[in-house]
Amino acid sequence: MIYASKTVDDAMVDLSMRRYETMGIVPLDGRWEFYPQMLLKPGEFTESEPPSFLMLPKELIGYRGTATLRLRLKLPMNDGNRMHNFALKMPYFGAASKVWIDGSLRMITGSITPFIPRYIPRVIQFSTRRKRADIVIQVANYHHRRMSLNRILFGTETAIREMTHRHIIRDAILFGSLLMLSLYHMLLFLTYRRDKTLLYFAIIAFITALREGIVDERILVRLWPGMPGEVMMKLGYMPVFLLLPLIILYIWGIAGNKASRLPLMLARGLLIASGVLLLFFPVSIYDWFFQYALFISIAFGCYVIVVIFSGKVLTSKTGTILLTVGGVIVLTAALSDYFREINNINMPELLSFGILFFLLLQAYFLSWKLDRSYKKAEHLAKEVKLFNDQLEEKIEERTWELGQVNQRLERLSRIDPLTEIPNRRYFEEVYTGEWRRSEREDLPLSLIMMDVDYFKAYNDNYGHPTGDICLKKIATLVQESLKRGEDFVARYGGEEFIILLPGHPLESAAKVAERLRQGIQDLNIVHAYSEVAPVVTVSLGIAEKHVRPGTDRDILVKLADQALYSAKRSGRNRVSISPEDENPLSPEGN
Repeated sequence: MIYASKTVDDAMVDLSMRRYETMGIVPLDGRWEFYPQMLLKPGEFTESEPPSFLMLPKELIGYRGTATLRLRLKLPMNDGNRMHNFALKMPYFGAASKVWIDGSLRMITGSITPFIPRYIPRVIQFSTRRKRADIVIQVANYHHRRMSLNRILFGTETAIREMTHRHIIRDAILFGSLLMLSLYHMLLFLTYRRDKTLLYFAIIAFITALREGIVDERILVRLWPGMPGEVMMKLGYMPVFLLLPLIILYIWGIAGNKASRLPLMLARGLLIASGVLLLFFPVSIYDWFFQYALFISIAFGCYVIVVIFSGKVLTSKTGTILLTVGGVIVLTAALSDYFREINNINMPELLSFGILFFLLLQAYFLSWKLDRSYKKAEHLAKEVKLFNDQLEEKIEERTWELGQVNQRLERLSRIDPLTEIPNRRYFEEVYTGEWRRSEREDLPLSLIMMDVDYFKAYNDNYGHPTGDICLKKIATLVQESLKRGEDFVARYGGEEFIILLPGHPLESAAKVAERLRQGIQDLNIVHAYSEVAPVVTVSLGIAEKHVRPGTDRDILVKLADQALYSAKRSGRNRVSISPEDENPLSPEGN
């Protein structure tokens, strides 16, 4: 295996001169750090052994084992240090892979140890205020004779997801169209059993639909997430080996006994040999035939086209032209996909489109040939066309509805439905980010735990609907009282709230807590069953930390919780500071 020479230079893609709003989608082609037969995580890279380098995209012939790739990415300009949402569009990469971005594990596809291959594209979303991103990818391949390190696309989250949705819609339409063509001609065959060309036509459309279902956005793999890698490979290679002999059988079926028998005999032999190869041999064997012996089939196909064009197969000039044009298109698409598969050209997958075009030409030819005897079939063809016209509209409609549902689900997963403030799950996400920022920038991080005093008695005596109104008023006051955009409040559970104050030292947090305590008391929500005051009051506990490496992330919550219970034990309606902090507030909260 030959790689680029080792050097101490970084593998870097520089997008710093671009603007976030107009960046679009950028392929991360170029030089990546490459560590063959090594599985390195972020933080495990050393300067003692400079890496090799690979130019991606790359096809590693004969590579079995593991590897690690790394790329440093300078992000687009960030005015005002805003949080920007980016995404990577990952095709299948190797046979199994893991992806880290800025030290955070973002994607696992298949399994590296133990090795379980999976071939499915993924979208990796990440948000950052930073100007750089570090991408680390672990890959493994013990399954295929070629390790495919395909093109990775980078862009804004919106651009990547819109592109993915477009591709899924395109593949679904093509997949559905081929299935409908297959079903339609299978029904015709069941009606007119003497015409085997209809059967060949239906099989050609069906296996092409299967191939379309496992290339690009891999519709079938999405429908069957647990599809074994070997099965997926067989479905992908099956049309490559079987389409040519099936097309020849179809054409010679149209010609009847007037055409030469030699291509027909060769097609039958090729069909049997290809079926045995796919059924009984592993992917490493038939992939070798794909890469080095496929040209024999392509040469055979060229010979068949010459025979057709010479007029020795069909007496009809219209049929000869249609078959010749369709055959040229299929062979051109097959050649394009062949070179695309071995990474010689960067083109979209065309074989399914070529076969669809060929089938559409033949559908026209068969309709013309059968004429009045197939009036019912023509009626079904119109219904299929109408269905295909409606399919795109339905998919777009369902895609839009799915987007709306996803937005609602995202809101429901983050927002407390009663108080309409963030919930505990959302707090955990924000807390993790602020904890890391505090550690990175050496900023204080303060936390306030707040609990409504004697809320059970309030609920029991005034009723739960009134209790809900009380919690809403408290949540609204707390949210409106927080002065800074980064200050964060969430409902932690029941009548308990949690307030995160990034950058606030202890004294500042204590002032915020006291202001909240007094503000809630000033709401004058009558609570005749409280043992503290005639109105609703709250108890608050404060804790503050300067985060250091290795500090337990849960310690701040635990300290604030202890301070809250200290406030309750001291009589409620007061603010208490964690015992670990100096100069606690007086029992009255002053």
